[in-house]
Amino acid sequence: HTSSGRVPYSRPQKVAESGGTRPGIRAADSAPPRPMQSSETLLEDGQAKPNPVRSASPDTSSSEVDPSRAKRTKARDALIAGCVANFGVQYNFTILAIALLFLEAAHGGDGVWYTDDLWAGQAGAVLKSSSFVGAMLGMCTMGYLGDVIGRNSAFAVTSLLMAVFALLSGLVFAPEENGDQAMGMLLAARFVLGIGIGGCYPLASSKGSEECGSDNALQKNQAVGLIFFWQAVGDLFPYLIGMALAPLHHTEDPLGHIGQFRVALCIGAVPPLVVLWYTYGQQDGRDTSQIDHAALAKRTWSDQVRAGSKEPGAWNNFLATSICWCFYDVAYYGSNQFTPKMTEQVFGDESSIFNESWKGAVDMAVGIPATLHALWLLRDWGTKRVQTRGHFAIAITAVLVACVWTPLTADDASQAMAYVLFMVYLLFYYAVNWGAKMGCFVLPQEVYASEFSGTFSGIAAAFGKFGAIVGIWTFEGLTPVIGLIPVMLIVAALATISGCISQNCISDRLWEVQKQQMKAAREGAIAASISSNAANEIASPLHPGGALDEEEPVAIN
Repeated sequence: HTSSGRVPYSRPQKVAESGGTRPGIRAADSAPPRPMQSSETLLEDGQAKPNPVRSASPDTSSSEVDPSRAKRTKARDALIAGCVANFGVQYNFTILAIALLFLEAAHGGDGVWYTDDLWAGQAGAVLKSSSFVGAMLGMCTMGYLGDVIGRNSAFAVTSLLMAVFALLSGLVFAPEENGDQAMGMLLAARFVLGIGIGGCYPLASSKGSEECGSDNALQKNQAVGLIFFWQAVGDLFPYLIGMALAPLHHTEDPLGHIGQFRVALCIGAVPPLVVLWYTYGQQDGRDTSQIDHAALAKRTWSDQVRAGSKEPGAWNNFLATSICWCFYDVAYYGSNQFTPKMTEQVFGDESSIFNESWKGAVDMAVGIPATLHALWLLRDWGTKRVQTRGHFAIAITAVLVACVWTPLTADDASQAMAYVLFMVYLLFYYAVNWGAKMGCFVLPQEVYASEFSGTFSGIAAAFGKFGAIVGIWTFEGLTPVIGLIPVMLIVAALATISGCISQNCISDRLWEVQKQQMKAAREGAIAASISSNAANEIASPLHPGGALDEEEPVAIN
């Protein structure tokens, strides 16, 4: 010890052979001579001089990589892959409605194999349902594969399925004008495409959470929420494509609609190809230190589910994720059946591909600010409050729509009343795209351990798509029989049940942990700022006692 009470410090030197330390021996002294690089010139005294031309480029032969830079790069790639994947998910789900409008408008030629009364007028609903059934299968299987073989490997498989069968969907043809055979081919292609679409749900969220570059739960949720936001953009983009393609058709050329049909569906292959670029051959970024890979590789899907069901709070997590997502999608996809009625009240029933596209774009555009609002609230409310209040908001606005429907649609109602009804419906649609939708996607990554997150996120999403199928078929059949008002009250009841489940089954401990992490992060940032300022003052030549004497011992904190 010195008289000042500080401990003299000398950096231990490494021994080249053993990797240990020995006082007084420098690693450079004991290391073998470094081979001369191709960018160096040998001088007369045997020393290597860097070549000023070739050494201008970075030395890529070095195996040393900046860990922080590699981490940031991995986080960026995971975010891009997740965002593009979710955009592609909703694009491929939504574009079918626009594509069928083009196909129906063909009225002849190769398009004779589709009419609006095909399969008892249910062709569109059957095709949508086939994608949802395929998605349910993909959500369960690809999520499980992501846990077992790795996120990126499973992501590459699901992206390849999406790309191939999105193209095949757009390239189906009617041999000898056989409509049933052509529709069967389209049905099969959409089913397998659905498998690929379904796999994106658990893999994009799991990868985004685990590779976001932070261990802070709130920042993980923000990353997953940002990935999910691009589903709202994917919902809107098909209608913009419809608006862009519709004017390109010439009435004297009925086959032009077939080309529009093919282009609209084939665009869906672009997003998964981008995802494939960012995932194929990449290493996973999840922390596997607590995972027994040998045991995990031997688990079947049912073994994985049984193992995850033994985790603490498994039943509550299942209710808050899977059941709430199911009820939510019943309301979301079921209420979409009413959108044409709402728009007709304001804009009339004039039907054309361009008109249908821009009306749909108005509705889908509401989802963008609603999703961004929910993403912003995640930081202040936490996932539990965002999801719970989102469900209750759906219930309240659904009741509001039911209350104003009769007076605002009466025969003597003015056009102004039609605009009021449309604004009320947009408020309902804002609520549907707000907190509950965000919570359903983010919550599984928050409550399930990394070992099981892919499998159980996939199960939750599969329950959601089951709800979508129920909503489409049930509401489409019920509405003509019982009317819109009782159906909206059913939506309100389901949303209320989901809100109560979320309130009682999601642990408040999750939010407490996030607040503690936020506080620690703020305190750490303040401490780092103070240390940086202090270091700058000590290093300043204007500071009394300015620079430290080189021989003065350095204190170890």
